[in-house]
Amino acid sequence: HKYSTYRDLTPGQQAAFMFWVLYSHASDVEQFYTWVPYMREPRLGYWQQLVIGVELLGCRDFRAVVDACERIYSSLEKDGKRWYEYTGKDLDNPALKETMDILYADYMEAVPVMIECVGEYMRRHEGEFFERV
Repeated sequence: HKYSTYRDLTPGQQAAFMFWVLYSHASDVEQFYTWVPYMREPRLGYWQQLVIGVELLGCRDFRAVVDACERIYSSLEKDGKRWYEYTGKDLDNPALKETMDILYADYMEAVPVMIECVGEYMRRHEGEFFERV
């Protein structure tokens, strides 16, 4: 049901929605740390859709955060770590905590820019989002 609803959205709506999925589940560094691997689970396809959406919206600042996530999580996954094995306790490791604090700060700095990109896209493509009556 939710997948068919998503497929019915326009590309711009899909882009805004996938950003919202990440944004609404990552209100602190621990949530961000554990949610990104879930989104990156290949069989779900969420991360791929987020990347496609960020590209469509043309938000370079947010794309830089996405790319940093790719580098950091790819490194963490080299040891075979799966999405469901990420927990907040991992952040007891000082080096990982520092890395994630920096990444999360970059993410939080890019969020308002991404929201502006979504708004700008919506203004340029009103027909995808609004119906005139």
